[in-house]
Amino acid sequence: MLKKAVIKLLRYSEQYIKTDMVHFAKSNFWLNLNRGMGVLNGFALSIAFAHFLTKESYGTYAYVLAVLGLFSMPMSSGLGSGLAKPVARGHDAVIFDGMRAVLPWSIGGGVGLVLLGIYYFFAGNITLAVSFIIGGIVLPISVSNGVAKSFLNSKGNFQMMTRFNLWRSPVMTALLIITAYFSHSPFFIILASLIGNTLMGLFLYLSVKKTYGKELSQKTEEKFPRRFAFHSAVLSIFGYLSEKMDS
Repeated sequence: MLKKAVIKLLRYSEQYIKTDMVHFAKSNFWLNLNRGMGVLNGFALSIAFAHFLTKESYGTYAYVLAVLGLFSMPMSSGLGSGLAKPVARGHDAVIFDGMRAVLPWSIGGGVGLVLLGIYYFFAGNITLAVSFIIGGIVLPISVSNGVAKSFLNSKGNFQMMTRFNLWRSPVMTALLIITAYFSHSPFFIILASLIGNTLMGLFLYLSVKKTYGKELSQKTEEKFPRRFAFHSAVLSIFGYLSEKMDS
């Protein structure tokens, strides 16, 4: 009864706001739920790491995540920017062209991480060396995760994305807390994070392909806007560095 009344009120407001208010309300509900879940899991991890890791170990963990984020940012940002308009216009199959376009970027980023790992190996820091080498190997595989998230955002399917995160986030949080509890080692926490997120990303990609199988099987002449995506990727690097320097 209450739901019908709310929908009726939203429909009535559309004549003044000129927006699909029901879709807007649903989208914001799932977005806010997703954000709330992220905050809760981040809070749980902060408490766990404060108990199970030293300041030096946590600093190593945070540093590795920051560097991995820097190397993966161009790929994720470029995909998101490049897929937004084509997918919104119904050219869903353009995601495969997008994957082919950003794969060289992710391979280049992976090579960069491996070289950074080799540098730390000769510098005598085995934890950072192995972490970056594994991160470099995993980075190209994470293209599937990036394209799945960008595709769902472009489709406006925040419900599917949030439902995925509702079980992914607690599982990953529990995995990292358990790893921290037994190992007290930033290396094993990073390893668990890389493996867990990679497997979760592959699962999301396969779920998207299954859900949108019919749409993705349709051929399209639309091309992934490589130049626009490249510019967005470059700008994202400066934005990411600025954010990290301010934090």
